[in-house]
Amino acid sequence: MAKIFLAEDNIDLATQVTKKLESLGHETKTLANGLESRRELAKNAYDLAILDIIMPGMNGMELCKLLRREENQIPIIMFTTLGKTEQIIHALELGADDYVTKPFEMDELIARVHSVLKRPFLLTQKEMKVGDLVLDLNRMTANIRKRVVPLTKKEFHILHYLVLNKNHIVSRDKILDNVWESADTPYASTIDVYIASLRKKLGKLGKNISTQHGIGYKFSEKIT
Repeated sequence: MAKIFLAEDNIDLATQVTKKLESLGHETKTLANGLESRRELAKNAYDLAILDIIMPGMNGMELCKLLRREENQIPIIMFTTLGKTEQIIHALELGADDYVTKPFEMDELIARVHSVLKRPFLLTQKEMKVGDLVLDLNRMTANIRKRVVPLTKKEFHILHYLVLNKNHIVSRDKILDNVWESADTPYASTIDVYIASLRKKLGKLGKNISTQHGIGYKFSEKIT
């Protein structure tokens, strides 16, 4: 199940949403302040963020804009106001993946949550940079100081997912869920083989992929 963050200052609504999500097996975290939400999303990795537009500290639009500017590609669902078409358009332009208008039926929200969670993690962003490492998401190629790193398609997807969650530990199960189709999911130990190959091909930058024993892996942003 997914780890979902909710930024909503309406306590009653936040309670209803979290109870429903948790009843379906999801792990949730809720904050009612935009600034606090930004700090939380910077420190911890989530599979999905649900942001209300109107919040103290920083509104949902500003938070969405900052997350995308900081290359945080977490999927985002925005709570918008019924009848405010300009809000919806603006939210999508800022990088939100979907929206739900208030008031809403809980079943509609859950359907949109599951729809967004099922989407491929390789997003519309064209390029990602971490130090000397550049990932071209259209061509699915990796470059280090303009030198092409000869990665297989699967190796690229694993590296992209690690970089997408840079400075955060990701479990082997999370990598499997986000990189492999359910029909051909291998054993978790297979990830270790791919990681070893990635480290070798990345050369010195391979040291930035650390093993978190018993948990998974972490790609550190600091380039050594």
